[in-house]
Amino acid sequence: MLVSLYTGLMVLEPSRRILFDLVAVLSEAMDLVSPLVVDHHRWTSWFAAQIAEKMGLPSLELSRVVMASLLHDVGAFSLKERLDTLNFEFENPQHHARLGYRLLHDFGPLREEAVIIRGHHSWWKPVKEDETGGEQVPPGSHIIHLADRIAILAGGDESGKVGVEDVLEMIGVRKGTVFMPAAVEAFRSRQPLGGSGRFPLHRA
Repeated sequence: MLVSLYTGLMVLEPSRRILFDLVAVLSEAMDLVSPLVVDHHRWTSWFAAQIAEKMGLPSLELSRVVMASLLHDVGAFSLKERLDTLNFEFENPQHHARLGYRLLHDFGPLREEAVIIRGHHSWWKPVKEDETGGEQVPPGSHIIHLADRIAILAGGDESGKVGVEDVLEMIGVRKGTVFMPAAVEAFRSRQPLGGSGRFPLHRA
């Protein structure tokens, strides 16, 4: 089961683990829309799990963050919208986040995940007072925001793969404004890469 990839989730009760596996299957199906987005949700969830575990989130909250990250772009209904989300900075990121919230909120087992998804593009310090619509943004949203951007940067671009130090520099200059400081430090200290300078999603 995919849940075995996330050590912090192994203590979940059976019904929660079944829900997790269902979400993982749906997530994988969403990423089949284009080769450019294959595994994006999975890698975002992996980075989110690394950050959340380092921050010491309890198992239930950790599972909510991971499941929300597996579905975080569910509100991007068209291929164009999905491809737009792969830009490190893009216009109107809140649109698909709010649609994802509306899509999932009425489904009881994923109601908390829907709230996390709603805020997953919210800045740590919003530029505009109305950016969050007056809603409180949960920590899980900020974790996924960072994990999502890391997954995009780590995927590289036309010029080649972006290494660990490059990603740390790009998120470091945005710490405290765009990204939650505690999440950035958790990612920095987690060192999930074994000192290789490359991310595990990089292929030879």
